[in-house]
Amino acid sequence: MMAGTFRRGPDRKEAGTATLKRRVVEGGRARARAATMAVTKVLPLARRDPVRAAFRRLNPYEYAVGLEPPPSARGREIGPPDFIGVGVQKAGTSWWFSQLTRQSDVHNERGYRKERHFFDRFLYRPMTSEDIDSYARWFPRPAGTLAGEWTPEYMHFFWIPPLIPLAAPDAKILVLLRDPVERYRSGLAHKRRDGALVPKYTWGDEAFHRGFYGAQLQRLRAFIGADQILVQQYERCCVDPVGELRRTLEFIGAESSNPIGPFDRKVHVTVAPKPSLPPQVRDELIEGYRDDLRLLLSLYPDLDLSLWPSGENL
Repeated sequence: MMAGTFRRGPDRKEAGTATLKRRVVEGGRARARAATMAVTKVLPLARRDPVRAAFRRLNPYEYAVGLEPPPSARGREIGPPDFIGVGVQKAGTSWWFSQLTRQSDVHNERGYRKERHFFDRFLYRPMTSEDIDSYARWFPRPAGTLAGEWTPEYMHFFWIPPLIPLAAPDAKILVLLRDPVERYRSGLAHKRRDGALVPKYTWGDEAFHRGFYGAQLQRLRAFIGADQILVQQYERCCVDPVGELRRTLEFIGAESSNPIGPFDRKVHVTVAPKPSLPPQVRDELIEGYRDDLRLLLSLYPDLDLSLWPSGENL
């Protein structure tokens, strides 16, 4: 080998995939998820998606690697979703979706994540009738059961609300909210979890704007009737999971009247440390959200803002 020439070792894609498969065999889902993230970070960008697809770590909208809707098995019905969760990120939506699909008459196809991200792509191109037909194929379910998805970004992305009634006009819309300041802190920790070594200031701006629930719900209601939308609070679900889950099930039309637990098993809990906020930053966040919380309360007066420290003294 010539002096100064760098010779690569074994192909990083092959080595990374082998490592990932070994860890999947050795350990549980949490270890596999961590292994997927660790391996894909060291791969060139062009090689990451095939590895993620091999272990179902891609979302359905990423068709470039061939991820397809669930196969239509015998006894399955195909149709638009009965319910769509549209918000919000880091407010317990994975936990709540898992509670829903634990009930006997709510179905989610095994091996498929709660988030379809189906409407994300239509920022760049129109949604066609073929797209709408494709969306329905993501929701096979046994006869007599309900099916749906929960993609927290749908309410936040401005181009998505007008598309939802075109693709699923009868779907019930679910929104789970959390104290916006606490959601902000979890949102920053979520970004750190994804692997960046140095925080980016743009994270703070994005996390801040995700907390304007009143404005987002007002836009959502411009395209979807208010009686078709259920808004709940994560904090109240933690205090009374049985009662709040019963509300959700009744709203989507499920026949379950006695929700099945356990209810204390959280899903996708933020494990990265949440940033502590300097007092002046916390005060600025509370002040920044004040008018929007008043709008939110005017739209949904039954919300209990005493559960949110940032909602005090409105």
